[in-house]
Amino acid sequence: MLQPRPSFLTFTLTALASLPLAACTFDTDIDADTYVNPFPSSGTGDAGEMDDDSGETGEMEDETGETGETGEMEEDTGETGEMEEDTGDEDQEEMVDLLLVIDNSMSMVDEQLMLQSALLGFFEQLGDDMSDVSFHVAAVSTGDIAFNLVDLSLEPCTPEGEAYSSFSGDQSLEVALELLCRTEVGLSVLASEAPIETTLGSLADAVDGGINEGFLRPDALLSVIFITDEDDDIIDGDGSLGEPADWAAALTELAMVEAGAEAVVAYLLMGPPEPNDCEAIELPDLNLEDELLIDAEPGLRLGAFAELMPGGLVGDICAPSYDDFFTDVSSDLAGLVAG
Repeated sequence: MLQPRPSFLTFTLTALASLPLAACTFDTDIDADTYVNPFPSSGTGDAGEMDDDSGETGEMEDETGETGETGEMEEDTGETGEMEEDTGDEDQEEMVDLLLVIDNSMSMVDEQLMLQSALLGFFEQLGDDMSDVSFHVAAVSTGDIAFNLVDLSLEPCTPEGEAYSSFSGDQSLEVALELLCRTEVGLSVLASEAPIETTLGSLADAVDGGINEGFLRPDALLSVIFITDEDDDIIDGDGSLGEPADWAAALTELAMVEAGAEAVVAYLLMGPPEPNDCEAIELPDLNLEDELLIDAEPGLRLGAFAELMPGGLVGDICAPSYDDFFTDVSSDLAGLVAG
């Protein structure tokens, strides 16, 4: 496995045991009537009526067939049929646009460390599980709608300064480091923790020539992964407006209608219902208050949002390792692509 370059967040993590993901049900009121189903059923009654009308056309063909001219036309049409068959043999490229939304508040010190530890294997597994899939990968903090372009030393992730990274199959060392650079969103005492609002804003700016242009592709599967130790709730002006059903409907509308995505799924690594204290890891050179390293707020509203979205896989931000979570995410995406 490729090894990441040294940085502020790439400390050596030892003795991290894997824990299975727990299924959580979040008790909150949801107005499901406002949720837009991202997988509408195919076909309508109107189409069936059109088929009946087509039956009348068939009678016309029988009548015309007496002249013999129709038969000749059908033979000509047969050539077109061959063209359609040839076109059907062409495989359409599968695409996944992957956005990581990472909490950059000061309480995320240890979580960001473990995230960096898990992501290299995650990206490698994506290439292994879906070797023929074209990936776009971008990352954004919970307080900035512009995709991350630099590492913690403020060096650009790519010489050209693109807003996202692309890969398919096995990654070179250069691409692997580029992917890790994307996810080093840093920490800020002034961080705004509004992951849903940030997600909608950043994706809106990926449509129609915005600052994140080129990330979203028509007919791609959009996957959004949230990593946060706090719920998305309005406290002292922080947090996203609206309710979980509003968020699900807005994300679905933006992705599938405005951007033309084939489907959209959401995965969340967040605080589970109490008890949920994270176990702090040792950071010898940092003088931070202990409570910054152990608290995780239950993601009740985010959990309700997850239950409304396809995918909806929820992981524990307090787990000693995130490897299991990202293994499950990769497996779920592979199943969606194959299906």
